[in-house]
Amino acid sequence: MADLSTPTARNRLPARKAPHFAKLGKGCALAWYPMSGSWGARFIDGDTRGVTQFDGIELLPPTEQFKAATAAAQKWLATLQAAAKLHGIIRVRGCVVEVIEAGVS
Repeated sequence: MADLSTPTARNRLPARKAPHFAKLGKGCALAWYPMSGSWGARFIDGDTRGVTQFDGIELLPPTEQFKAATAAAQKWLATLQAAAKLHGIIRVRGCVVEVIEAGVS
């Protein structure tokens, strides 16, 4: 996992198409795409995966991007968790969701 918290730390990372990740919690990470400067997040728990990108954060001043991206990621993860609760899934260990009922799709 990379340090994405400051522009200096991000500038030290190698340029590549694949994103660099910073851990937000178990199974959750903030993503920074160095080639475009855009931000996103991912969620992984076994076979369950989610990925999103956030529009416009790269337009903010570089010193404000990490805070804005982290807030957007937390909001996105909360939305996933709320949807999971509606389908018989609960929030555990930070941001990881786990199925608790058989036959839940």
